[in-house]
Order: sequence, then structure tokens, then C-alpha cells
Amino acid sequence: MITDVIGSFLIFSKTISVCTIRAWMGGNGIAACFIAALVGTIFYMPTLLEVPIVGTILGYKAGVIGAGPTLALLLAGLGVSLPSLLVTRGILSTKKTMTYTSLVVFYSALAGFIFGNM
Repeated sequence: MITDVIGSFLIFSKTISVCTIRAWMGGNGIAACFIAALVGTIFYMPTLLEVPIVGTILGYKAGVIGAGPTLALLLAGLGVSLPSLLVTRGILSTKKTMTYTSLVVFYSALAGFIFGNM
């Protein structure tokens, strides 16, 4: 399972170039934080692996991704993931699941934007 997660991140980092990641999430603007929160929502990040994945594979240590988008990605990734959304949708309604997801993405992006501009 852990190898599947790391493999999906490696495929993501090899498919999308460093220049594209820097263009999308390189600054600390609200758009970069929002994109990072959306990416974090889609990814499945197990506990204790999220920091090395963001630091190494997505390039936080190399300065590819900004501090605000990094925080937004970590907050959204720990709050929701695509598998948890599918299960939540099965238990609750689609409307409630979308409301929950929207709130997590919004507040993660907001926290990342505030943190990145401190």
C-alpha cells in the first residue's frame, strides 16, 4: 500500500514537470494555495508520509513550491482524500459530501495564503 502511494506521487512528479509545478504552486498567492488544496484533496496521503512526499517529491525543499501552497496541500490532504470522499458520498449524500469538501479546500487555501504571506 505504501509503495502504491509513493508510486502514484512519483508518476505525478514525472508526468508534470518542475516548471509546471512552479508555475502553478510556486508563489504564495491565493490561486496557488487553492490549486494546492485541490491537489491535496485528490491525493491519498497516509500519516507520517505526507511531509516527506511534499518535501522531496513535490519539491518544497528545492524551492519549487511555496510555503503557503505547501501548508494548503498538507491541510487538505490530511482532511480529505479521493477514497474517503467516495466512502463519505456512499454514507451521506452527494450534496453534503461536496459541501464538506468545499469547506476543507476553502479553509486550507485560506490558511495557506495567510501563512505564506506572514
